[in-house]
Amino acid sequence: GVKSVIQDDRVSIVTGLGMSSAIESVLPVLNAAKVPGLMNQATVRGVTYPFQPWMFTGNCNYSDQGDVALGYLMTRLKLKDLKGKVVGVAPINSASGNEFQENLKALVAKYGGTTVVQTIPATIVSADTQMIEFQDKKIDMLLIGTAANQGVAVLKSLAKFGIDIPVSGHFGVANENVYRSVPYEVAKNFVAVNCVTPPTLAKGTAGKLAIETGKKYGYPESEITQANWSLGWMNAQLMVEALKNAKGDYSGTAVRKGFEMIKNLDTGGLSPKVTLNSKCHMVIRQVRPYTYSYKTDTLQPVGTYEQWAKWSTNAYAAPGTCGKKSGAK
Repeated sequence: GVKSVIQDDRVSIVTGLGMSSAIESVLPVLNAAKVPGLMNQATVRGVTYPFQPWMFTGNCNYSDQGDVALGYLMTRLKLKDLKGKVVGVAPINSASGNEFQENLKALVAKYGGTTVVQTIPATIVSADTQMIEFQDKKIDMLLIGTAANQGVAVLKSLAKFGIDIPVSGHFGVANENVYRSVPYEVAKNFVAVNCVTPPTLAKGTAGKLAIETGKKYGYPESEITQANWSLGWMNAQLMVEALKNAKGDYSGTAVRKGFEMIKNLDTGGLSPKVTLNSKCHMVIRQVRPYTYSYKTDTLQPVGTYEQWAKWSTNAYAAPGTCGKKSGAK
């Protein structure tokens, strides 16, 4: 576990943190050892609110993702509010899924709409039962908060029952394999959000280097061209920059300060530029939607990160840290 890695291996950084249900047990270990953690997935509220001095979140959080996903659907449907609308939410059965649905329930209510939730088990093969319930409730749109496999099950069942509605979801389903695995009649309605750019779309040399390095070490093309590869590469860029800033002092305190010295880091288009400080450890705070091109077999961005920033409420930023909370658009 994290404790043994810190005590036995004397590490300066702990990364690869991604289990939402386990994070409450990890934070006290990092705080006691004074070793920084870099969380790559499952960026739940507790890792930034209240402010956690020894944790950095290397991915956008569930609140920002839900904000922009709902904002995209409202934009697509040309809605200024959700009065009279029923919004379906399909979260995975986990701590992260629960947060995703609770955030959206509050946001939908703010816009005057009604939410219907159908939880998706991690081991699900068919989501027919959940989609029948959504069909009975006559939902107008759907947001998916699962990993790719569960998202595929949801989309296949939507197609099976002819539920023709716009669908979005968080980064877990913003994946080329999801589109490849579901019928076109549902894929055409589906646009998920992410906070990193697939390496094939990144402008500059970073995307090319990320792909070439993956090929060099034998990773299949299906892995090195997707957004998750960009996320891992960008997190590695952060760690390299932090270690450089530490100038040979690899104590936990020096490495933490190394992260906090990162200013306007250009990741080569793999993500928005990164700025951290002693009170803001949220690496990415911008999100945008992605559709899919069957011609090029790649995700394609819908607009810019800046364009969609107006939908973010910044709800996971603790007071006095990474900017102020805002109302959604």
